[in-house]
Amino acid sequence: MSRVFVRRLPTAVALLLLGTCWGCGTAEYEARMEASVRSAGEVNIFNELDPAIQIGKTPVKIRLPKDWGATLLAADVDSKRRLLQPEEAMLFGLQQTYEGFVGVGEVIDGKQGKLPFYCYLAVNNTTSRRARDPATALKSQLRNHGDTSKFQSVAITTPSGHSLEWRKATAKGPQEFYYVDAQGKERYLKQPGLIEFYSYTQGDYQMMICWRLPEGLRKHAKIEARSKLMAGSVTFPPSE
Repeated sequence: MSRVFVRRLPTAVALLLLGTCWGCGTAEYEARMEASVRSAGEVNIFNELDPAIQIGKTPVKIRLPKDWGATLLAADVDSKRRLLQPEEAMLFGLQQTYEGFVGVGEVIDGKQGKLPFYCYLAVNNTTSRRARDPATALKSQLRNHGDTSKFQSVAITTPSGHSLEWRKATAKGPQEFYYVDAQGKERYLKQPGLIEFYSYTQGDYQMMICWRLPEGLRKHAKIEARSKLMAGSVTFPPSE
């Protein structure tokens, strides 16, 4: 979609509404105008995501950020210490693990090294899972690895403009992270770590998006903005 079209879209919506609402009450007109312009802006935001992909072998789908620089971490990754399932957060129903890197300048060893961020996608079938809620079980595990927050409600907007209530929790504590220096040499560093996860259940499936990264990279990895877009893009199969 061109920038010109994106910029003119709210104007086009306004003109359309002007024609359809001529003669209707001012309050109703303004409410419809605001809703339509807001919806147009949200559609543009979701253009920052790639087309939907299936999560593992489940029927749940998600759209991933175009520019996040993360790749799917294969099960046969050379370094097993990069942990497909982190010790700090063993996820029920883990389907896919993505790994990306952020340059950390001279913070570590005076050279341009890179530290990772991980995004784990887990899906559970609510009709066959263990009796305990996987998100609650994960939060209990995290208490053993640092300070853990209470569940918070997070309003997630979908491309159609609907609002969904997801749950969010975080944990902070020392963690080991894979590190690559400017010469490409690998080693592992103990860093103040952050685990942040989002959870939502619809029909027979529960979806979890979990992040693990050095705490200082949260802003650079755009965790909050990307989480909301990814969560809003998730689609579930119809309930039987």
